Amino acid sequence: MIYYNMNTQCQHICFSDKAYNAIINETFRKDPLETGGILLGHILDNGIWIVMEVLPPGWRSTFQYAYFEYDEQFVNYIVQSVASQYEQELSLLGLWHRHPGSMDTFSGTDDGTNRTFASLNPKGAISGLVNVDPKFRLTMRHVSNPLRYKIVEFEVGDDLIPSKYFKLKYEPSQGLYPQNASRSPNKRYEIGSSGNMLLKFLNTKFLLIFIIGIVLSSFCTVLITEHCHPKEADTVTQFVDSTKNFDAQKSDTMPQERVKNDTLIKQKSSNGVITPSGEESNITKKKVSGIEMIQKLFAWVESISV
Repeated sequence: MIYYNMNTQCQHICFSDKAYNAIINETFRKDPLETGGILLGHILDNGIWIVMEVLPPGWRSTFQYAYFEYDEQFVNYIVQSVASQYEQELSLLGLWHRHPGSMDTFSGTDDGTNRTFASLNPKGAISGLVNVDPKFRLTMRHVSNPLRYKIVEFEVGDDLIPSKYFKLKYEPSQGLYPQNASRSPNKRYEIGSSGNMLLKFLNTKFLLIFIIGIVLSSFCTVLITEHCHPKEADTVTQFVDSTKNFDAQKSDTMPQERVKNDTLIKQKSSNGVITPSGEESNITKKKVSGIEMIQKLFAWVESISV
């Protein structure tokens, strides 16, 4: 292999952010196996090669630790499909692949592949080698025909590439909206008021209370006890809401003569419940559903979150 100066053919290489990211992503997705991809872009008259797209090798490719082979049928299709999406159609620039360890020179098999790519364009091709030893490292070379190599420096950044090269062939500005679709010029798909409500719903405090409510709903009940005369205990059916005045409710549900406003002398009955002095009391129990409990928790959270 001969490495020589060829400034008239390729002086510098510039990768778009998307293209360079695709190389890194493919490398580590297949790590530690060999893999590769196809480079598409533009060749400028000043010797700058712009890599706009890096395409995957295809799912039928051969991926081994020290050997890699492209899915030729897939590559032939996807090159034409992606290249034609741009207003300034992309050209086939070359390829890249990974080598094991620190081996950053081409093998005999690589020479044959590079020669094939270089023969497709009078200005040759570019070919990249990736090593992970242990950090990611990319070495780019220009390939001429007959086969010669030259190491070429490269940069990465969309801001280094003229905006005209990013323009797509069919853009919405050309009137290619879906039928019956309207679009506000300043519209942005962002989280609106409903999204804010969802975020509020999912905050940590609310989730904690929600989980507690579910547990209580599944395993617990609240017992409400009301003390009354044995003859009238069976008539007590209403659940006394804790938000209402207990004394007022009590006076409505029991005879006035049974409500004592003076100090009660407390004692325990046989069943262990505190009752007014001298009287055995029946206990009326009523289950409060878990749903009611959760609703109260929700109301409390809403009040402290506003």
